[in-house]
Amino acid sequence: MLNYSQFCKRLVLCSSITFGLGTTTTTFGGGAYDGTMGPTGSFSGNFEIPHTNGTVSGTNLFHSFSSFSINSGESSTFTGPDSINNVVSRVTGGDPSTFNGPLTSSIPTANFYFMNPNGIIFKEGASISVDGSFYATTSNSISLGTDGVFFANPATASTLTSSSPSAFGFLDSNPGQITLEGTQLVNSAPTINGPPTLIIPGGATFSLVGGNITLDPATTPGDVQIGTQNGTGSFISAALGNRVEIVSVASQGDAIMTNGGYDLSSFETLGNIGLTGGSVIDATEVFIRGGNIVMEDSVVASGFFAAVGLAPPPNGGSIDVEVTNQINVTGNSPLFIEVYAVPPGAPGPVPVPVAKPDGGPYYSGFTAYAGDPVGSALGASADVPDINITAGSIAMTGFSGVITERFGLGQASDITINANTVEMRNGSLIANVNYYEGSGGSITINAGEVILDGEGDPSGFTGITGSSFTFPLLFANEALSSLLPPFFDIYSPALTYADSPSITINATGGGLTIRGGASINAESKSFGKGGDVTINASDIILLRDGMPFGAIASQSLFAGDSGNIQINATGNIQMQEGFEISASSAGVGNAGIVSVTAGNTVTISGENSGIASATVEPPPSVEQLLAEIFLPPNPTIPPDQQVPPSFAALVADLNLPPDSSVFDVLAALETEGKIDLRGTAATAGDAGGLSVSANSLSMNGLGRITSSTTADGEGGPIDIDVATLSLSDGAEIRSRSGLVSVITGELDVGTGNGGDINIVASNNIEMTSGASISVSSLGDGMAGNISANTNTLNMSDSSMTSQAEGNGDGGDIAITAASSIDMQNNSTISSSALGTGLAGDISINAGQQLNMSNSSISTEATVSDGGNIDVQAVKMIYLDQSEITTSVESGVGGGGNIDIDPDFVILKQSSILANAFGGPGGNINIIAGNFITTPDSVVDASSALGIDGTVNISSPDEEINKELAVLPDNVLDVTSLISARCGTSAGASSLVDAGPGGITIDPDGYLPSYATTTDLDYEQEKGESNSVSNNRWWAPYSHQSALQIAELTCLR
Repeated sequence: MLNYSQFCKRLVLCSSITFGLGTTTTTFGGGAYDGTMGPTGSFSGNFEIPHTNGTVSGTNLFHSFSSFSINSGESSTFTGPDSINNVVSRVTGGDPSTFNGPLTSSIPTANFYFMNPNGIIFKEGASISVDGSFYATTSNSISLGTDGVFFANPATASTLTSSSPSAFGFLDSNPGQITLEGTQLVNSAPTINGPPTLIIPGGATFSLVGGNITLDPATTPGDVQIGTQNGTGSFISAALGNRVEIVSVASQGDAIMTNGGYDLSSFETLGNIGLTGGSVIDATEVFIRGGNIVMEDSVVASGFFAAVGLAPPPNGGSIDVEVTNQINVTGNSPLFIEVYAVPPGAPGPVPVPVAKPDGGPYYSGFTAYAGDPVGSALGASADVPDINITAGSIAMTGFSGVITERFGLGQASDITINANTVEMRNGSLIANVNYYEGSGGSITINAGEVILDGEGDPSGFTGITGSSFTFPLLFANEALSSLLPPFFDIYSPALTYADSPSITINATGGGLTIRGGASINAESKSFGKGGDVTINASDIILLRDGMPFGAIASQSLFAGDSGNIQINATGNIQMQEGFEISASSAGVGNAGIVSVTAGNTVTISGENSGIASATVEPPPSVEQLLAEIFLPPNPTIPPDQQVPPSFAALVADLNLPPDSSVFDVLAALETEGKIDLRGTAATAGDAGGLSVSANSLSMNGLGRITSSTTADGEGGPIDIDVATLSLSDGAEIRSRSGLVSVITGELDVGTGNGGDINIVASNNIEMTSGASISVSSLGDGMAGNISANTNTLNMSDSSMTSQAEGNGDGGDIAITAASSIDMQNNSTISSSALGTGLAGDISINAGQQLNMSNSSISTEATVSDGGNIDVQAVKMIYLDQSEITTSVESGVGGGGNIDIDPDFVILKQSSILANAFGGPGGNINIIAGNFITTPDSVVDASSALGIDGTVNISSPDEEINKELAVLPDNVLDVTSLISARCGTSAGASSLVDAGPGGITIDPDGYLPSYATTTDLDYEQEKGESNSVSNNRWWAPYSHQSALQIAELTCLR
């Protein structure tokens, strides 16, 4: 079924399922009438049970036996008039009934009910042929509508009516078991090699209702086998539009028949169901109810035997499973189907050719499909049966899973799983696969806790996948080589435009854990759309545990858009060790949108851990897939002489230049009419947007959030909305257009623009140890913009950059901090254009103050205009060995302008520059209450070859040549001053103003200082009353801060 190379990596270890129709040694048993419904007497051999030996009530026929069995070599035939609708039998003795030979009812359209409270055993030789539904039960009574009841105990009076059976009553807390031991009950198409062993009409039901119910393997192989010769599993196959019901109970109660199955609400406890040793339940509709299910190397399927031509393909129906406790599924290896037979006198089985030799491997668990899996009936319309599973807990390990596949017209399947806990380990998977045009259906898991753990096994996939494939990919399987010629000329869009199924996981109790290489993946390997992934959980933990893979992903390989990913956690989200959440496209489709929301903290830790939306360079695997699809093997060449197709051969076949890309090939295939891109140009698509909303976002250890695109695609926006944002140890938030090819090492660029980054952190942003926030364009597109709004921004050895490396413009950077911005240890905020584009502008509102130490704020252009820088702060802008610069390296571009407006500007060994090369220098405008610099600081607006810009410093205090005073380390000891206070008996004391400054006007303000009269602006403002000698004037403004010089004189 599933592409074997995708899910079975170790063919030699694949186990098998055997199918036997053989006979064994003849023994005789038969049974006896108990005389309560007719005469007494025994029977054996090939015996008939006529209606005259029972009791007829209207359209119901009742039989009563003290014992009843059909041993090997025996047969039993029930007969009666055509007016009978239901044959109802009971066994009143203390022994179980064994069926090891044919049981037949020749009464037309009559349903058959068989009740033995002591147990029922179906063995290898059992077969059933009735012209209605078949019911076997270990109940104590059978209700007849609302007016009758037939008890198994003859001591309890029964009320026989013509009403149809309506319920099975259980009076014992330990009901009898129903066991299948290598039983082959197969209702199959006439092409089967041997007679059918379960004959019921289309639409009829095969039902087992009792205590524990088990399907076990036989001890000896049969004459016809599917697989190896190591025994035969038990089969129940009712694939001709039939229904199979398995109901296990373990307490008193009534199993009431309903239109949808059984109402078991009166039972306190339900029983156990087991399938082992290659057992199979196959039907159009499967209904299972119990307390626990244990499956080992066994399958509940719709279409199992159709995969090898032994039954018609399924159409519609469902697999409906509900248990109160646990479902435990184990697969030791994939169940790979082959057909064998034992000719007379042969020492062992030999292969027998069949129409369809390879249905692919089955996983132990639950599976369904519709359509022809090898493509010979593409026009047939058939719906894929849905799978619905409900349990207290579900545990799957090894080669086990829940799988559905759609191969043609008709509705895709929906997989729905409801449980308190779902655990998938070591190769188990839940998969919904679509090979045909249209919707791929869905996977929905509703659980308290979901655990996906690959347990470090690198050989297979563990997790949940919704996939779509281009149909001819199936024929890459070498085992199907004999079937290639009729089908490989089919290039219908219906075979290529399959959409991937969507995936929804709700884990609102214990949350979601993915680790050990497990993944959730909605993937399109066709020209359709990738599926959406939606996760709602309490807490989410995502780890790789040292494995090279592990992701939540939606991706498209050829032409369709990838799906969107939405992850919501009421608590925390933790990503470590390279785990990724990503939406990507490797073809002409667009990458999807990724949205991550947490009530508390999102933590991204470890190299390559992160969140991404990207269009990526098509990897070699995509090239190879295209070659396998559109360069099929030559049917005239034997399979062992075939040369594997290559992308280079496909390029040559399309008459394209040798260096042609995947996009060139897609365009050529559309021209030849083999595909239809549906109006989409054969170029890279756009990256999708990313958003993270949480109380806190913490990123470290090279964790990343990225939106990127190749060539002409547009980078997507990144939106962060948190209270606290912390980035450290190389963590990055990045949006980029263009990349360096990992194959050729060359730039893969175009006209695409980088996306914008918008950050809102209501408390603070912390960036340390190589952390970065960046937008960039490597081609001709513009770099994106960065917007950050927070209370405080602290940067140490980190950067915030917008850069256009091609011919596009650099993006703008706008930062608003309500309180402060602190930049330390070579931190940078910059916008640059390294090609012919313009540098972007930088706007910073630092709230109260901006502190910079060994850091820079800059815009840079190579030949065009430099960007402008606007820095605002209420109190202070302090630069220590730092710079604020705009520059143009060459050409005639003008330097950008710099505007600065705080109360204080302090420069210590720092610079403010607006320089150009051939064009005019930029202008520098500084408005400050105080402008204080060290002698080795520089403020300059110049041009190497052009006109210098202007520097305008508007400040009352502009003694820019003075050095900053360094305060002593020792604090003044005021105790001596207090002890030397003026005495009260020494006469008058005085306080004398001994220098410039005066007394502060505002009690909360600074002391006034003075400025020279050369400042014309202030000369016009000072007025006569403020004039003093020596061309100096008093400036009694509350924001001044010169030191007041005073002298205290004590008069003694």
